[in-house]
This record gives sequence, C-alpha cells and structure tokens, in this order.
Amino acid sequence: MKLSDIRAAIKAKNDSLNIVPPTPVESVPIKPQVIKSSTKKSNSAQNTTYEEPATPPQPAKKQSSKNESKSKSSTLATNSPDEDIEAIVGKYLKPQQDYAVIPHTTKPTLLKGGAEKLATIFDFTTSRSIVNRIEHFDYDTPTTSFVQYEAKVIVYNCDGTAVSEGYGSCNSSESKFLKQPFANRINTVLKISKKRAYVDAILTATCASSVFTQDMEDIANFQEINR
Repeated sequence: MKLSDIRAAIKAKNDSLNIVPPTPVESVPIKPQVIKSSTKKSNSAQNTTYEEPATPPQPAKKQSSKNESKSKSSTLATNSPDEDIEAIVGKYLKPQQDYAVIPHTTKPTLLKGGAEKLATIFDFTTSRSIVNRIEHFDYDTPTTSFVQYEAKVIVYNCDGTAVSEGYGSCNSSESKFLKQPFANRINTVLKISKKRAYVDAILTATCASSVFTQDMEDIANFQEINR
C-alpha cells in the first residue's frame, strides 16, 4: 500500500470520528533573571565577593566642662598677687624713685613710677581722658591767662572688667608754676592732671591707700618727680 493511501485512510477515519489534529505551539524563549545585590560587588576575574569598607567613626571633640570654664574665668578675674601690698612695696618699689617721703607727713607719697610698677605687677590696663577743662589765653597780659584740666583714669582687670577710677586736677595758678612763663605751664598742667588721676586710680585698684597717701596739699611745695 502506498503512503498516500495510508494517509487518506487515516484522514477518512478521523473525519468519521470528528478528531481535529492539534495545532503546533511555538516555544517562547525564557529571559534570564538578573539579581542585583545592594551590599556586595562581584569580582568576575576571581569570582569572589567583597563588602564596602565601613567609614571609621570620627573622634568626638573634647568639650571643656562648665566648672573648668568657670575656674578659668575666676583665675582671669583675680589679679591680686599672693603677697600683700606691704610685701609687694618692700620687694619691688624703691624709695625716692617710686615713692617719696614728704616732710611733715605720716605716709610716703606714691609717685608715677611706683604706680606704673604696681599696674604691671597686678596686670592692670588703663584708659585716660580729660573730663573738664578751662582755658583762657591772654598773651598780651600773661598774668590773666589761666588753664585748668581735670583728668579721669579707669583701671581695668586683665579680663576687661573696670576695677577702679581716679580723678586728678591741676591749674596754672598753683604756686609751683608762678615763676614759669605761662606758655611753659600749659603742657605741664595737663600732664600733672593726668598723672594725679592715674596715681589715684592705681591706689584704689591695688588697695595701697594703707601704705601711701596722695594729698596734694602735702606735696604742694614738693618738687614733683617723674613728670
């Protein structure tokens, strides 16, 4: 029997039984699934894995305690040396250079040089200003000319705190100036007013009034030192 006859017989039989041959189905290729890792990286050359190195923690900044800051502030605010004022005077100040004993007085008088030494020892700074002035210049009649200056000095601690203030006044009619030409008095009067204010302020700041005096009447006839 021929192959064509066999196929015809099979078809006739299928038709009699109502059998429909299956339709071939095309195969769909499957795409490979790629899995990504967020924590590891692949090294294709060696087929190994490694993790990202962790960032080393930053060292914490050291903060000074409140007690330490307060202690430092207290140290800065205290300028007084360990020695008392009498010991300081005896150790650092020289007679006739830093202070002078005026006849008929019970205490030595602190001079500008001594005041400056005390300011250095106590680590003081100062500001100076003229708070009042009277100036009358008459060069045709010099005897009627007159100047007066009032100075103010403020003493500051090493941390900038004001600890005392002093005032000093001087005028051209004081007896020590009467023999000088008026033109020569003006600058001297100004300088002496500032010096008196400075000494006054330092005496108060260092509590040295128990050792020294600054009575202008006591030194009216005394030749001033350290102008």
